Amino acid sequence: MARAIFVKSARKDYPDIGVKKGESYWWWQFRSSGKHMSKTEPTRGQLTQSAFKISIYDIEDRLGSLKPIAGLKDEVDDIKGQLEDLKSEAENSLSNMPEQLQEGNVGQLLQDRIEALDDMISEIDNVNIDDDMDIEDMKSVIDDMIGISYLGS
Repeated sequence: MARAIFVKSARKDYPDIGVKKGESYWWWQFRSSGKHMSKTEPTRGQLTQSAFKISIYDIEDRLGSLKPIAGLKDEVDDIKGQLEDLKSEAENSLSNMPEQLQEGNVGQLLQDRIEALDDMISEIDNVNIDDDMDIEDMKSVIDDMIGISYLGS
């Protein structure tokens, strides 16, 4: 994961990101790529090159931004579908690896991801959303879902 650097005052204009001399901006860089810059603080997804982590961060951010609205059940079902897709991709990657690699570090990482995704899917399955819920009940359900998080690598 790259480290984001905050610059209080730009030494020159950066028209590509809309920063003028004297304004603040953020920059970060990966080992084998150029410098990335932004007027706003980068998201966790922008600071990693792992497609898996980008997907997980996006899902966690969606869970954190859920609001008690009429389409909450559909939104949660969509998030669950994304988690199931990620789990399927990880399972396919693991099954397509030679046996020697499946037992190594990469295989263990994939297995850990599969188990964590399975746990997240189970937690979402345990959340009960009714069409007749009032706003306070929906807020409680959302708070429970925000606690669902992928804590692995």
